[in-house]
Amino acid sequence: MPEFFCPHGRMSMGHSDTRLHPPAAVSCPSCRLVVGQGRATLEDATIATAGTAAGFISSAARRTGAAAVDPRVAIEDMRHAAEAMGADVKRLRMLDYDNAQRLGVVDTTVAEVLATFGSWKGARTAILDAEPQQHGSDNPAAQRAAG
Repeated sequence: MPEFFCPHGRMSMGHSDTRLHPPAAVSCPSCRLVVGQGRATLEDATIATAGTAAGFISSAARRTGAAAVDPRVAIEDMRHAAEAMGADVKRLRMLDYDNAQRLGVVDTTVAEVLATFGSWKGARTAILDAEPQQHGSDNPAAQRAAG
């Protein structure tokens, strides 16, 4: 059965054996916008609009009011998620992390990461700052300290 995706945020809306999905207008479980009858798409969720999906994930995460966790735990989970999803930890996307969390690869949620670091960019900066200092490193904090 093919998997269908929300036309707004490109998050999965489930599998269906019909070409007309959803069979009636429904609210998307991810973005809460109405998806009209037959308006779900067969496109892969990782193309072009991953930024839109990240916006929905971020908004939903902030609504949960999650508490901050130990930054070392969050950084280690982000590294583990990047490895599991085949991504460079320096370029780990929120969408990849969310997928890793949904698959049970990591325990820390996007909401907890955002509560800990304030933003996804802040979390990725924390990963760079936590890396060992190496000669010729592309770590911005190491370059500032050396220069």
